[in-house]
Amino acid sequence: MNSPWALIAFCFDRRKSCTYHTFTMSSPLYVWYSLNELEALGRRQAQLNGKIEIGRLTRLCELLMSDKGSVSASFEFSQQGVDRTTVDLSYKGTLDLVCQRCLESVTEEISGRVLFVVLEDDSMVSSAPEDHEPIVLSGIRCQPAEIVEDELIISLPLVARHSQIDECGSLVKGPGVLTSEDEVGLADPSFRGH
Repeated sequence: MNSPWALIAFCFDRRKSCTYHTFTMSSPLYVWYSLNELEALGRRQAQLNGKIEIGRLTRLCELLMSDKGSVSASFEFSQQGVDRTTVDLSYKGTLDLVCQRCLESVTEEISGRVLFVVLEDDSMVSSAPEDHEPIVLSGIRCQPAEIVEDELIISLPLVARHSQIDECGSLVKGPGVLTSEDEVGLADPSFRGH
């Protein structure tokens, strides 16, 4: 037993503790799936669940104050008819956005549910059910984490801000800044003086 590999094998065989370095298994939400694999998930009525680290969603991170936290997501696959795979996506998370009043952090709870239909190419979009969003693969693979990222981006508020001015940071609390009444006047064009 002069080889270091023999020592490791000895440790495993004897159930003694020894360090074993490897990457942990990836979440099924980070795996790339082909059309055939998605169809197989639909036939088995499979469910993929997991957490997605915000920091790994690079396009979303560009729109956030910080990349801390995670989003929980669940994909439920099913088969409609002979050749139609559908996906029911549910997601929920907390995002750290930039308040557009005070330019400080504002936490936003984001959640949603979207129905998808998996399609092989663009020609099939017209035959998709009206209440389902199409996922068109066109010979490429699909990663569930990217679908969640897309949904998070489109669910962001147009203008992120604290619900009350009193919750804002120091930028709006100084002299000569907006008050609640001023903000109502800016939002309502008929309120502006002539």
